[in-house]
Amino acid sequence: MLSLDEIISAARDVREVKRALSVKMLQNGLSAAAVSELLKVSVQYVSKWKVKYEAEGAGGLVLGYVGSVGYLTEQERNAVVAWIKAQPTLSLEQVRDYVESEYEVVYQSKQSYYDLLTAGG
Repeated sequence: MLSLDEIISAARDVREVKRALSVKMLQNGLSAAAVSELLKVSVQYVSKWKVKYEAEGAGGLVLGYVGSVGYLTEQERNAVVAWIKAQPTLSLEQVRDYVESEYEVVYQSKQSYYDLLTAGG
């Protein structure tokens, strides 16, 4: 069975490491807000991976696909823009985390996230 330490040590992908670190930090008594600040991710990101870990174990934190990820469909893009419009303030990192957690899409360029933020006003 895969453990948090094995995920952190293997470092297959930085996203897996952040997921495992967020859970491990919570287990060590840090608040979700503190973990969020340290890892530069949203509090929602920390909560999502904690819940996933509790439901599926450490294996639930590893990437479920191999290779590059596709782009958002037009419908998904519209949903992301609507979500952005509903938020009082957002950082690029929060948009990145949201797109990754909801649609498993990770853009190579930050420009794609800036475009989403611009579309969301």
